[in-house]
Parts: sequence; structure tokens; C-alpha cells
Amino acid sequence: MHRVVRPDGSVRFVQGRGEVALGPDGKPVSVVGTVEDITERTRIEQELQALNQELEQRVEARTGE
Repeated sequence: MHRVVRPDGSVRFVQGRGEVALGPDGKPVSVVGTVEDITERTRIEQELQALNQELEQRVEARTGE
């Protein structure tokens, strides 16, 4: 995952995958790949992690009572 800051200052998260094709001599001849914007997925994962932490804290507080 890579963090990208756009010219307007907004931050996006992207994930890239690529593959290098080698020629008969073993040297790279081409690269094919994709870059996927995973900003929303990352935001949702962070929210879920925060909610899980909050839930754990509530359970610990109730257990202590």
C-alpha cells in the first residue's frame, strides 16, 4: 500500500501490482501492472479497527465492575 498526496492536498491510498517480462537474455523487456485506489477500503478498515478497540474497552470496563 502506498500513500499518495494529490496536488490539491487530498490523500489517497493505492495498491500496485506488476509483473516484469524477461527476454531470452534474462533482461527485462516490459512491465505490465495495475494500480488500484483502495482509499475507501482503508478508511473502512480503520473505522472498524477503532470500533473494535472501543468495544474491547467497554467489555473490560464492564468486566471490572
